[in-house]
Amino acid sequence: MNLPRAFINTINTTFDEGKDWLERLPELIRECETQWHMEVLAHFPNLTYNFVAPARLKDGSLAVFKLGVPRDELASEMRALQTWKGDGAVRLLKDDIEKGAMLLEKLEPGTSFWHIKDDVLASTTCANLLLKLWSKKADLSPFRPLESWSRELAKYAETFTASSSPIPYHFIDRAMALREDLLQEKDVVLLHGDLHHDNMLSSNRAPFLAIDPKGVAGPRGYDVGSFFMNPEDPDIQNDWKRLTEQRLELFSNILGFSKDYLASWAFVHCVLSVTWSFADGTFPQTPLDIAKELEPFQ
Repeated sequence: MNLPRAFINTINTTFDEGKDWLERLPELIRECETQWHMEVLAHFPNLTYNFVAPARLKDGSLAVFKLGVPRDELASEMRALQTWKGDGAVRLLKDDIEKGAMLLEKLEPGTSFWHIKDDVLASTTCANLLLKLWSKKADLSPFRPLESWSRELAKYAETFTASSSPIPYHFIDRAMALREDLLQEKDVVLLHGDLHHDNMLSSNRAPFLAIDPKGVAGPRGYDVGSFFMNPEDPDIQNDWKRLTEQRLELFSNILGFSKDYLASWAFVHCVLSVTWSFADGTFPQTPLDIAKELEPFQ
C-alpha cells in the first residue's frame, strides 16, 4: 500500500494492536468499500494516526475516507460530527464505530490556515466557528469530561517533584492551580478540543469548516488553547508575544470572555500539551514559550 514509514512507526508504537491492524488494513479497506459502495483512492501523503484517503462514491462524487485503530477518540469524533450535522463542521456521511471508519464530506478547495498567512482572519474564523459549535445542544454523557481529558497534567504532578521535574515546576504548579479552579465551572458544552489553523478548511458551502474534533465535554474557555499554540511557522514563531496579545484581544471581543479567563485556559492547555508530549518521549519548547506570554494576562 506504500504507506509512509513514519505512519507505520506511529501506529506500531502508539497502539498495542497496531501491528495486527496494519496487517489487516487492506482487508478493512475492502470491507468498507463494499459496505459503502465506494472506491478508496491513493491515500493522502501526511498520514499520522489514521489512514485517510479520497474515495469515489457510486455516483462519481468524491468524499474522504478515514480509518483508524478503533478507540474512544475516534468514536467521540464521530459522535461530535453527528451532533453538529455539518453546521460549522465537515459533514459525516457514513460511520462505523466498531471498525473505526468514517466517510466524510470532501471540502473544496480545502485550504487550511497553514497556507493562509492572515492570523487576524484565522483568529476571527476560529472564534466564530467555536460559537457555532458550542451552540448545539448535545447529550454530553458519551463524551469524555475535560477533567479526565486533562488527567495527564495531574498525573505528571503526582509523579515528579520540583527537584526532579524536567519541566520547570512553576509551570506545573500554576497550571494545576488554574485547572482545579477552572474545572469548578458548571456550564459545560460539547467542545471541539483541537481547533487550530490546520483543522479549519475552506469550503464552497461555508467560508471555513472545522474538521478532526476530539469531542470533549467541558467549559468553553478550554477550546481556545490549541489555537494559541499554532501554527509552527518559522516566519512567525518567534513573535509569540505580539500574536498572543492580538489573539487574546480578538477572542475576548468575539467570544465575550475576559482576557484573563481565556489566558488561564490557554495556559493550562499549553502545559498539558507538554506533559502529553513528555509522556510520548518528546519535549517541545513552543508551548512553554507561549505559556510565558500568557502569564501576565492571568
